[in-house]
Amino acid sequence: MDGVTLKEETKMKPALFAVPALFVLFPAAIGFGIAEAIHRGTGFSGYCNVIDSDIKDRSLYWLYLAVVLFAWTTRWLNSFPMGLKNAAVESHGKMAKGNVRANMYLYQNLEGGLVVLEEDGAAGQYNRANRSLHHFIENVPGLALCLLLAGFVYPAAVFILTAIFVLGRIAHQTGYAIKGYGGHGLGFAIALIATVSVEGLVLVAGLRAAGCGL
Repeated sequence: MDGVTLKEETKMKPALFAVPALFVLFPAAIGFGIAEAIHRGTGFSGYCNVIDSDIKDRSLYWLYLAVVLFAWTTRWLNSFPMGLKNAAVESHGKMAKGNVRANMYLYQNLEGGLVVLEEDGAAGQYNRANRSLHHFIENVPGLALCLLLAGFVYPAAVFILTAIFVLGRIAHQTGYAIKGYGGHGLGFAIALIATVSVEGLVLVAGLRAAGCGL
């Protein structure tokens, strides 16, 4: 990276792995706790019957656990570039803060200058709205698989969590587009909680079917 010495690059390496690891494990722990509360607090016996008769008997817990790993990998892959963005932007003399973080790629013109998205006015709003759309596409594969598996065991809970996710994503896009960087924060948090809760339901069902339930 231009402007970053080899020594500085080496120092950044632990953080490159720490950030995505925390972004995977910490939300996963929260989601697991919410999922356990749902399992224990709303129709416990009915859920157990489905888990025992359908998932456990057919050894489908392997599929459930595989989908959880897939979902976690999706979040890791989306988190890892975060540790590279600051150095990449700052190496070109621009601060990596505010709306500049909407840039998914950084380009260099023939003179060596950094090319970034327009941040102001209608063009800036359009760019941020599209960044929110791409953020959704980048993160949704794991959730889509989890919705199917979790919905088989916890259909009502998955419907409610999906509705919460939808509200969060709409708030994310509108807040980001209209208010700029930071305006998407609440929507991001709402959508993330719904996402990790659905993932947690898949994990809870898979672990219990495998005989590892709490």
